Amino acid sequence: GCGSIVAMLGLPAANPFLFAAIREAVAGPMLLGGGWWSRSLGGASWRQAPRFALLGACICGNQVCYIVGIKLAGGVAGAMWQPSQPMLTLFLAAAAGRERVSRRRAAGIACSFVGCAAMVLASGRRPGGSMLGHTFFFANCLSTSAYVVCSKSAVASLPSILVVALSYCCALPLTALAALLVTTLAPTFACADCDDPWAVPATALPALAYWIIFQSVAAYYLMTWATKHADATVVSAYSALQPVVAAALAALLAAYGLASLPSPAELAAASLVLAGLYAAVTSPELSAAKRGPTDPGGELLLVAPSPTLSTTTFHAEETSPHARCRRDVSPAGSQAGV
Repeated sequence: GCGSIVAMLGLPAANPFLFAAIREAVAGPMLLGGGWWSRSLGGASWRQAPRFALLGACICGNQVCYIVGIKLAGGVAGAMWQPSQPMLTLFLAAAAGRERVSRRRAAGIACSFVGCAAMVLASGRRPGGSMLGHTFFFANCLSTSAYVVCSKSAVASLPSILVVALSYCCALPLTALAALLVTTLAPTFACADCDDPWAVPATALPALAYWIIFQSVAAYYLMTWATKHADATVVSAYSALQPVVAAALAALLAAYGLASLPSPAELAAASLVLAGLYAAVTSPELSAAKRGPTDPGGELLLVAPSPTLSTTTFHAEETSPHARCRRDVSPAGSQAGV
């Protein structure tokens, strides 16, 4: 929530494409350094390169589209779009067969879509509103939801910080290429109010530092870590707080003439988004994250023998950090291995 307002204050004279490229160029090495410090850089292989390329494309789409959207439509409008992420995440997760859509969830999704559409129409009519900016916000939210859903399989076998660090490293070439092409071929679109589209003004440096540290390193690591322990829809539900935080900060800044408040129509539309979000994420059918069989104490759990098999195999599942063994035992009591 605060990030959208901070970026809005720092972006008036900055190229948003260059802003996003610098953000990723600094955040990626910082995340790799955190992984090295925590000894969490092992386990990835070249066979997983396509997966990280997809995650990198999601991060690129998220960050470029969000920064451009703020430039065109403002930070408050960007924050109001974020509650659409849970419904988009639910739609993608359901399409991938990872979560079910009940009637209540479907009604929540429909309500949120109506709210988003109304919010876009209301914002597009006020001074400073930009329909193109809202198109970028939609692409931003869709990219974020895709990242949450697609990273679910990656964090199942790899440390969270390694997943987000490699994803950022894959996003950087795409964002840098976008910055190069747009700034070279359409400098007016990249930054119509910039003296030099390749320069970062001093006024944008605090916003850039905030986005690198909090929006990239901290927020993406925490989001990726949460994806490992909860359903994708639940992870995306945090975005419902962003309009509240952004509106509160905008109200504070409006007193000093630094920001504009959302209109009553925009607030009413945002309430529909939140109502739909509540109906979707509180559905009784919300599936829990899949877990292996465990006993109440989290210790080793033995699978019961099957009477139809001539040889019974007991598998000691690794359900706690101390469980490191696997034993096969035949009916005669001989050990196949430890």
